[in-house]
Amino acid sequence: MNPLALDLNEQLSKSNPEIADMLSDLGKLMYYPKGILSQSAEAKATKYNATIGMATYSNKKMYADTLNNVFGELEPDEIFPYSPPQGIEPLRDLWQEKNVERKSRFK
Repeated sequence: MNPLALDLNEQLSKSNPEIADMLSDLGKLMYYPKGILSQSAEAKATKYNATIGMATYSNKKMYADTLNNVFGELEPDEIFPYSPPQGIEPLRDLWQEKNVERKSRFK
């Protein structure tokens, strides 16, 4: 296991052992490589931002028109960017509602 993942698991086990116990084996392997968030911020400050998976020019997404056309009425900003590290807020809210509803059925 990566040392960063080991450290995160140890911190979580100390601060919130109940949550740490809920993680799957795969979840325990997950971590952000050091510097990934700061590298993204640095890239945004340059003229060309071509971090992995997405390139921008003049604050607009760069993409192939043929790929964009597949998505019909959606705007490029709705299709091409990565989700933020914390996730897409409306999607997180829906997921939480679904879990609360599912949980209430088992009471």
